[in-house]
Amino acid sequence: MQQQQATAIARRDDDACLSFLSVEIAIKVFGQLSSFADVFALATTCSRLWTIWLTNVPVIYNDVGRRCIPCERHARSFLATQQGHPSVQVSSLNARDVIHLLQNANEVERAIVQFEREIVSKVRSKSP
Repeated sequence: MQQQQATAIARRDDDACLSFLSVEIAIKVFGQLSSFADVFALATTCSRLWTIWLTNVPVIYNDVGRRCIPCERHARSFLATQQGHPSVQVSSLNARDVIHLLQNANEVERAIVQFEREIVSKVRSKSP
């Protein structure tokens, strides 16, 4: 009896995680999301979508990353420096790299805001 209930719950979980979609369609769904917060939220809904995310990070990143990370090129450059490489190719990204890229993008954005606040404002105030 308990085994049948567990199987029924597992089937419901599979249905809830869009298991009926092909991998290609699931990747397209990921690629249409507006942020990596949404990508991570979708990926954590079930093990199948988590596996699709992990095995297709570069493809999904290509669609979402360049659209939602304003300073994506700089964030990748920063990541390459952190990893001791001359550059980071999108085709070699993994899930951990994406997390680091998002952290780097936030750092770059904060640095820009700080620069504008501390330097640009002083230059403007000294202008005639």
